Amino acid sequence: MLTAKVMAALLMPLLVPQIPSGLRSAAAVTLAASDQSSVFPDSARVKAALNFPLELHNLLMVASNASERPPEFAAMLAAYDRQIADYKDARRVIVEPLAWRYINDAILEGPDMVTIVARASGAPASLGAPDAEGVRKILTALGAAWPRFEKADLDVRRVSLQKMRSRIEKLTALFEPKVMPVIYTKLALSLPDAPVTVYPVIDALDSGVVGRTTAGYYLVIPTTRRPDMVILETLIHEMTHLLDSIQPADQKSILRRVRAAATANSRRDVEEMLHGLVTYNSGVVLQRFGKPDYTPLVNASPAMGEKIAKYRAVFDGPWSEYLSGKIDETQVIKALVGAVGGASKAQASPSRN
Repeated sequence: MLTAKVMAALLMPLLVPQIPSGLRSAAAVTLAASDQSSVFPDSARVKAALNFPLELHNLLMVASNASERPPEFAAMLAAYDRQIADYKDARRVIVEPLAWRYINDAILEGPDMVTIVARASGAPASLGAPDAEGVRKILTALGAAWPRFEKADLDVRRVSLQKMRSRIEKLTALFEPKVMPVIYTKLALSLPDAPVTVYPVIDALDSGVVGRTTAGYYLVIPTTRRPDMVILETLIHEMTHLLDSIQPADQKSILRRVRAAATANSRRDVEEMLHGLVTYNSGVVLQRFGKPDYTPLVNASPAMGEKIAKYRAVFDGPWSEYLSGKIDETQVIKALVGAVGGASKAQASPSRN
């Protein structure tokens, strides 16, 4: 059930303009031309928070994946050898994404380690025995590692995490009102029906984890060795994926319309292209509407650029024109669908953004 506040926000014409689709592109550019602090609602803004069991979980996840330990962390990680081994065992048997979602939800629901560990035996019935055993191993190992972490390692990491939270709060306050209205408008997304909280962690295996608890939606964002604007681009990227996954059934977002129109293509190819679009769009929108001297990751990082190279022509061409208001939704959707599964003819062409 949507609250009255969120319903009112959903109807705000500046965020989801009720205008012909052919004019919506130009309207979005006008919308983003200035700071939208006065119209971008609090209900749509992410809040930053800390969760120390979640930090320990990600520490053990990263350690269980490392082929060798960095010298500066070798002594600290040695104290968790047993739990790291359990994490490795669990990661070998867990195959269902739902298992990882259950683990993250349990940690964030808390409210304490006793309750978190008690959920080790409560995995959903839909999970098979191997996944359920993996969940049990992870949460039990987390509980076993917690006393040592709380006594010896938490205070140092607390300082770093508090600084990260402060950075995220400052970044979102400065750029979110300028950038997110463009994301909502250009992708035809409705606002979230519950609060969104971002939890920074020092490091993580995945660039972003999303989910929902009784408190609302959450994003987990690694921040180590990442400049402020890269953290912000990552946040916009993961927020876009979250919004895509929680749209009301009747919301005709751009991503949904592409999926519906690309039925002749394999689902894998469609999702590959759409993930590339989100990757490209997050950095380019941040650059165009937030910080003109910022270089998007797809341009700054050869590895990131390679991930979208297959679709670079349609992103630099029709999608860029759509962001500029030169073509409408119908035209850009046709171009995106036409590019699904096809190799770019201009992979070596420099970006125009």
